[in-house]
Amino acid sequence: MLPSMAAPPEIAWERLSPRGKEIMRQVVLRLAAGYTYTEIAQILDRDRTPFKHLVPPVGRIDKSWVSTRTRELKREIEDMMSPVA
Repeated sequence: MLPSMAAPPEIAWERLSPRGKEIMRQVVLRLAAGYTYTEIAQILDRDRTPFKHLVPPVGRIDKSWVSTRTRELKREIEDMMSPVA
C-alpha cells in the first residue's frame, strides 16, 4: 500500500505579478511544450518587441537568462505560497 500524501496546495495564478505572468507565458509554457532553454532564448532574442518589459534592451539573451527567469518565477510562487508571519 502506498503512503498517504497530502494534495499539493492550489496556486492562485491570478496573484502572480505582471512580470511573473509574462515569464509564465513566454518561458514556462514553451518549456512545457518541449522547447529547450536555448530555443526559447533564440525566440526571445530574435523578437524583443512584444516582451520588451521582460527582456533586457541590449545584450544577448541566452539559456542562462532563460534559466534565471524560471528561478525568478519559482521564487515568486514560493513567496506567494509561504504563510504570512
